[in-house]
Amino acid sequence: MNGHKKPNNTRTALWLCALVAFFFASVFVKRIWLS
Repeated sequence: MNGHKKPNNTRTALWLCALVAFFFASVFVKRIWLS
């Protein structure tokens, strides 16, 4: 994480949100699959 104020930080935030959403989705699917 460099301290450069780039204008594409919004894209990075979207990528982080997508990764978190994918992680929660995988956990949700695993819970449904195991139960």
